Amino acid sequence: MQINDTQKASFLKAVREVEPARLLAPGYDRLLLHREGDWEVHWAPFEPLNTQAEIVLVGLTPGYSQALKALRSLRGGLRRGMSSSRALVEAKMAGAFAGDIRDPLERMLNFMEIPRRMGVRDAASLLDRHGMRVHLTSALRYPVFKVARDAGDGEREGYRGAASMMKTPWMRQMVETLLADELQALPNARVFPMGQPARAAVEHLVAHDVLSHERVYYGMQHPSPGNRMDSRPFVDPSEASTHPKWQGRMVRVARERAEMLDKLARDWPLEPAHAA
Repeated sequence: MQINDTQKASFLKAVREVEPARLLAPGYDRLLLHREGDWEVHWAPFEPLNTQAEIVLVGLTPGYSQALKALRSLRGGLRRGMSSSRALVEAKMAGAFAGDIRDPLERMLNFMEIPRRMGVRDAASLLDRHGMRVHLTSALRYPVFKVARDAGDGEREGYRGAASMMKTPWMRQMVETLLADELQALPNARVFPMGQPARAAVEHLVAHDVLSHERVYYGMQHPSPGNRMDSRPFVDPSEASTHPKWQGRMVRVARERAEMLDKLARDWPLEPAHAA
């Protein structure tokens, strides 16, 4: 699902001409990349590669709100006369892990002491002032939405990993091409898949010798509000559910957290704190 120059030009033209909420509305196909079964993939400006990155955070796929923010940023930049290359970079930064994902992401990064290991004060500073040291991406680079033919501009239902991503050929192809290319282009960056679907994607690349397992730190949970049952106890074990129905899940989160912290302690010693 690589994007060629002709497609890119067409997408940029659409963004200049049409309000982004309309571009993402059901049945409006100017940004459509692929449709199959219950799902369709739409283009959004998430290609730019941060070549200075020291860590890579891998989510599942951009959601509607992230795609909308990225497209609105891109539209604004283009209409102000910004170069397309610069507008694309700013658009990705505006949309990637934006909105209600941001706070839980910062809490997890601070808990893991990633900023301190990088000589930075905290996660807010790392993602803002030192953002070039972090590459944000997804197992499925482009937004994947539930097919809906009805009219309307409301928020669309996005893919949450319910289907088996690595057993779905077109999803697996996105992982094996788009994600693989990004991770290979950053050979020295540490990779943190967030959540079980992203973990499965990265494990697939490791199993096929695309990525060294030594670079990967498994166990980080996805920071989306819908995953609070996993992300909150990852940071604070007292938040773990005590309901018998969820005990297996809580044991998994605790085990993955412990394994990650052990690997971080072995591989990445803490740096002295800085007021960066």
